[in-house]
Amino acid sequence: MPIDVLLEEAYEASRLVVLKILKTLKTEIYDFDRVSRFIKFFGMAHEEPYFGTQPKVIHWFGDFMVELFGNPRNCALSAVGLGSLPFPMSVEIEAIVDLK
Repeated sequence: MPIDVLLEEAYEASRLVVLKILKTLKTEIYDFDRVSRFIKFFGMAHEEPYFGTQPKVIHWFGDFMVELFGNPRNCALSAVGLGSLPFPMSVEIEAIVDLK
């Protein structure tokens, strides 16, 4: 079952994913000073065929990370559009982090 999400809602979903990733990091490592760098973010956006704006949705995530942490030191950022995501989510992002 497709879900209808406006670009603005996808932007907010990206920001919420940032907060969830940070909460998970905080729970696991207790101290953000242990983050040496962000290696890669892989983002998936639920989209209708031919929508083609998944890079924009995922780049909003990257922009928010820059707001919070400054330059993420040349981390990789990949984006794909998918016909569905679980639960039904509009954005899912995987983060790979290097710890000190």
